[in-house]
Amino acid sequence: MPYDDQRYYAVQTMSFDDATTHTGTIGTRVEVERKTIMNACTVKDFNVRIKSGHTMTATVATEQINMAISKSLAGTGAVTPFGSANMATGADNTVIDGTVTETDFASGDDIVFSLELGTAATADGTVTVGADVTYVEKFAGG
Repeated sequence: MPYDDQRYYAVQTMSFDDATTHTGTIGTRVEVERKTIMNACTVKDFNVRIKSGHTMTATVATEQINMAISKSLAGTGAVTPFGSANMATGADNTVIDGTVTETDFASGDDIVFSLELGTAATADGTVTVGADVTYVEKFAGG
């Protein structure tokens, strides 16, 4: 029997609230937000919304800040990045297209966003960012 749900194979969007975070410790990953996936899905793409406080114009990789999208298997705590968005050229009120490797999530897995700071990035100030993720829900036969 075929599915009659209009979401079947439709690309959907999950938004992450704008989060303000300090740039953190140099050379480390700073978690910005985490959500638990309620239904199995495949993440297809993501964008980062830079709202304010972003003034970086670094051209050297060690000075840049990237937004990473990661998967955390339910109950393990291990975080594995599968995409990123380089924020070196972003300015206030802009959207940066991230790159991802399409990744499957099971119900209970976490999707994690973090800022990854280069070893020579500046550590002062704050940045307010949000993210939008496109995904396709995986339906189970029954």
